[in-house]
Amino acid sequence: MSETSRLRRLFAGSWADRAIAFRALKRQIGGIVLFRIFGRIVNRANSPFLVTYRPDFDYDFRRFPQYHALYATWGAGGQFENRGDIGRLNLLYLNLMQVLREGVPGDAVEVGVYKGNTAKILKELLRGTGRRLFLFDTFTGFDHSDIAGVDASVRHTGFADTSLTSVRHFVGSDDTVFVPGYFPDSAVGVTLPQWVALLHIDCDLYAPMKAALEMFYPRMRRGALIALHDYASGHWPGATQAIDQFFSDKAETVVIMPDKSGTAVVRKV
Repeated sequence: MSETSRLRRLFAGSWADRAIAFRALKRQIGGIVLFRIFGRIVNRANSPFLVTYRPDFDYDFRRFPQYHALYATWGAGGQFENRGDIGRLNLLYLNLMQVLREGVPGDAVEVGVYKGNTAKILKELLRGTGRRLFLFDTFTGFDHSDIAGVDASVRHTGFADTSLTSVRHFVGSDDTVFVPGYFPDSAVGVTLPQWVALLHIDCDLYAPMKAALEMFYPRMRRGALIALHDYASGHWPGATQAIDQFFSDKAETVVIMPDKSGTAVVRKV
């Protein structure tokens, strides 16, 4: 709603219109004051903290009814940096909702689960749809055999502070298939989904990133979503290299989202 429309409803509309306009104006004024006085100072400082607006689709129109619950999930288990990466939470929400609205066939797959924060978000958004969530991870951190080539300098101890038990407890087991072990070997013997509507890959390294794309891309129909974390972060050159190589001869190309780590998004054509 424009400023002119808000003012017209505030001074010339019915009492119901005035109440709605007043609440909208109050939210906007509060947001402007907080952002300009506090947020802009923090955002411009050489600081790890950022202040961002909640998006209009939620803030003004309340189309993200699970926002507060999912935001708490997003930063649970010591994942404090997720709380500043609201762009990625909104990216997953908006795009998965679009896939569901369009009726794209298939289940959801995540390769690279760590503590399960993203998996929990996906699980909640898929609840009641009849779609399953497949989770692939060592649940013990990086596998030493993947620390090679472009990823040779990566610390082998990364992401080891998790476990299958803790993730299963956090995410829940209903409509969820946990596949522990070294990927892609761990997929042998698992009945994979016939179709995949959402593929989220967050495994950082060249070998598992490439293997995940090769395994699940052929199981995706038109409109299916691929979310590739860390593409443009600069910290994980192996992941970026694997993505670029894989899509070099495909009809699709990546679109980079301006979240904390530069997630790349692809929709199957």
